[in-house]
Amino acid sequence: MRRVKPRRIGWLPIVSGIVVLLLVGITVIEAISNRTRNRVDVSEGLALIEAAQKSDVTAIELKIQSLDAQDELGGGRSLKEIFASSVIMGDSMAQGFAEYDILNASSVVADIGISLTDLNDQIERVREINPQYIFMTYGANDVLTTDGDVEIFIEQYRNALREVQAQLPNARVLVNSIFPVRGETLEKYVAYQQVEEYNQALRELCDRLQITFVDNTEIVKDTDYEADGLHLKSLFYPKWAVNMAEVTSL
Repeated sequence: MRRVKPRRIGWLPIVSGIVVLLLVGITVIEAISNRTRNRVDVSEGLALIEAAQKSDVTAIELKIQSLDAQDELGGGRSLKEIFASSVIMGDSMAQGFAEYDILNASSVVADIGISLTDLNDQIERVREINPQYIFMTYGANDVLTTDGDVEIFIEQYRNALREVQAQLPNARVLVNSIFPVRGETLEKYVAYQQVEEYNQALRELCDRLQITFVDNTEIVKDTDYEADGLHLKSLFYPKWAVNMAEVTSL
């Protein structure tokens, strides 16, 4: 009987098999990678949703605070109506009233970083509005520019008050106290440790000039501050507005 030789297996099928395995492996890896990327995308989406929810909660809380302030002042008027004939004039602290929609934009004339020696543009803008009441809100920047020299600060504030009164003789001018500073900002800028001294001198200046001094230091709490320990959270602004309205009997 004729012996049949075993058939040799060529290299081509082996190579083909390896290629197929590699392709399968690559496909599996890509699938896993895609799923991983999808998980990252979902995670980022959830983070955005969570941030939006927090923003919505803050907006709701701010609305409630404003309504509470309205009830506290009585008369059924909103804060925007109460301050309709007033202007909050000042720096970034004052700017929050417009930024957080506490007051109408026409009731706020404020600029980030402004100091008492550079008010010409602001005074001109206030003149165009021609309000009955002007609440001056300066000091956060001036404490630093005067480097703790209270006398220079008071001289600068006196000059600013004279100019405002000269340009708007029919408006009643009031002066907000300087807010205390907290945390790292207080440690970094030594001059802020003298805020109480600045406020005392400012109160005395207002007494001499027969100008109402609005003391806000008793109503602000540690929890009212942003992380920088200098600026104020949105939820504090209705409380601040109430304090000014009560002092002025708006």
